[in-house]
Amino acid sequence: MTPKELLAGFLNPPASARPWVRWWWFASSITPEEIRRELALMAQAGWGGVELAVVYPQPHVPPGPDFASAEWFALVDRAIEAAAQLGLGFDLTFGSGWPFGGPHIQGEARAGTLRAYTFQVTGPSGEARLSLPELAEGEFIIGIYAARREGEGIDPHTQRELPVTPQAPSLVWDVPEGIWQVCIVVRSFTGQKVSRCAPGGEGWVHDHLSRLGTDAHLASLGGRIVRYLGHKAGKGLGAMFCDSWEVLGPHWSAEFSQEFERRCGYDIRPYLPALLGAWPIADPDWLALLRDVRYDYNRVLSDLIVENFYQPYTRWCHEHGFRSRVQAHGMPGDVLRAYGTADIPEGEMLLYPLEALRLAASAGHLYGRPIISSESFTCLYGWPNVRQFAERPDDLKLLADAQFACGVNRVLFHGYASSPPEAGDAPGWHMYATCHFNHNSTWFRYLPVLTSYLARISFLLQQGQAVTDFALYLPLHDLCHSQSPFLEETSSESFQWSAAKMRLDPPPEVAGYTWDWLNDHALLAAQVQEGRLHIGHQSYAAIVLPPLRWLPLNTALKLLELAQTGATVVILDPKTPRVPGLRGRTAAEDLEEIWKAILAQPRTVTSLDAFRALTGLAPDIQLAGEATQKLPWWAHRRVDQTDIYFIAHPHADRLRYPLPYRDGLARWGAEAGELRLQLRAKGAMEIWDAETGTREAYPDETLRLRFTDHEAYIVVVSSEPEDRPA
Repeated sequence: MTPKELLAGFLNPPASARPWVRWWWFASSITPEEIRRELALMAQAGWGGVELAVVYPQPHVPPGPDFASAEWFALVDRAIEAAAQLGLGFDLTFGSGWPFGGPHIQGEARAGTLRAYTFQVTGPSGEARLSLPELAEGEFIIGIYAARREGEGIDPHTQRELPVTPQAPSLVWDVPEGIWQVCIVVRSFTGQKVSRCAPGGEGWVHDHLSRLGTDAHLASLGGRIVRYLGHKAGKGLGAMFCDSWEVLGPHWSAEFSQEFERRCGYDIRPYLPALLGAWPIADPDWLALLRDVRYDYNRVLSDLIVENFYQPYTRWCHEHGFRSRVQAHGMPGDVLRAYGTADIPEGEMLLYPLEALRLAASAGHLYGRPIISSESFTCLYGWPNVRQFAERPDDLKLLADAQFACGVNRVLFHGYASSPPEAGDAPGWHMYATCHFNHNSTWFRYLPVLTSYLARISFLLQQGQAVTDFALYLPLHDLCHSQSPFLEETSSESFQWSAAKMRLDPPPEVAGYTWDWLNDHALLAAQVQEGRLHIGHQSYAAIVLPPLRWLPLNTALKLLELAQTGATVVILDPKTPRVPGLRGRTAAEDLEEIWKAILAQPRTVTSLDAFRALTGLAPDIQLAGEATQKLPWWAHRRVDQTDIYFIAHPHADRLRYPLPYRDGLARWGAEAGELRLQLRAKGAMEIWDAETGTREAYPDETLRLRFTDHEAYIVVVSSEPEDRPA
């Protein structure tokens, strides 16, 4: 793309660069006329596409056709046709409400879990008859275990498995001397139902760990989508959307124990009473061992979710001519790999820290996904939802700018509630957990100003290639080992892996360089070409390992292979980590030997100073002013010989949920003032203004950027400028 073409696209962004919006139909209470009216309003507001989500009924409003009925599909077909006529893209949520499920999910296809029934018996007492719990349809006993009480806990060395007789109402056991804790572990079902769904969408959440559960959803709902909307695949209907992971646990499936033993080499069942918190554990060595087992559980869980849910979902989409758009955050495991299964990985803000968007962006770069989307502006000011209908456009701009700097290049507004004229002017029908962006918003007529601004930035950030200096190893195994060793699910957000909402800060040593988070799965596919690490179409100057406590053996072997073939490896803490998992206890010497070999490679260094001395690569962006200032967040793209820097407000890292609803400088506490910056890219510099579409030549090598309380900058550096402004 030439500089002229880049500028033309910036001034008049194509529809592909425009932000999208989630469009809620309340129990499909909508007419063809209202569909056309609302889509026309969305087009006028400057959105480039809609994602249809069908949810619960409005009070005292008769519902429309049942979700997934022939009549419902006829309405959706009309909506897709009307959107295409207006130049709008159209995606469809693959279900009603969340998580995936519905009336077609029955029996073994339901989401599974574990239940523990415990009681005490005292011996010796001869043969005691122990009553077994009544089992619901589909439930079965995984195992019955007993261990003797010793002081404040149980003695794990006394644990024994008691025989299970199928269909028997009781168990006869000759109880030895002492007080014994008996635990009956049952494979059961969560009982979770689809939340906030429309009539016709009610039912159980499907098992996301097994193909049985996923295939039941794909075959039933997916089959109807293909039957009624298959002719629109790729011809108006673009992607199928999967919302964030909100599946209750503890997670289990009928085949989990067999899969666990196949992948980990031992039986997890004897550890389940302790993992479920049914037995008091006082022995610190036993607790440490339990953490290793819990790690193995999480590893297998992560693999099963990816292999049996996310991958088949995208595969189904491709088989029927659709793309997949997936929010993987919250899933308990390798979220980068889960995002990477989708054609369009999508993050979310502001319920998650903005930094978490780097996970979706990194996955997009690692797995070759050019569009990285974000569900934006969800419950900005707190929950229960406050300041609804009073959202501030400057807050939205600040948050969107921060998203762009984290690697997002498409904003999806959350959202637009369908609301016919008879529902009233304001607020009309509205979604319970969102910002309010439909035609009843007080500043709806000004939305084109904001959407045009976002489209110009999105266009630039969708071009070329992300400039990434470092593949920064994600300490996923450290995060997993920091969890509680127990599988108890007690909080109202029990569907969230505890690490999901943590701030994932890079080590301070990498400040000034660009980076992506790197997972084991993508690392294992990496190659070295001309001294740079290549993963798919993305390349990196070095792999950076932050201080680590845990590292899988196969990852260490791959690191050694890459280092031996010329990759630069930066190890910020040379202390040898441990191999995670129960079997890792016997692999310490192997890892020690591999680690020493990695450190001995000529392009392995242990500091960023040594990296700079070895490679000569300066930081991508540096402060040229006071040392007390901090670097802003930024994104860097390269388009042929042109470099594009998007620099967010220096206080973007302060944006946190819930966002304070205050005016002016009180939001920040102090004005950001001026930053003096030096960029690594050299050439003719221009400042492009996404609000006005104007550009201005910048004469100096050192940037002096003045930030108001909502300011952001686009800096374009070209070695071959065309028609440079005065």
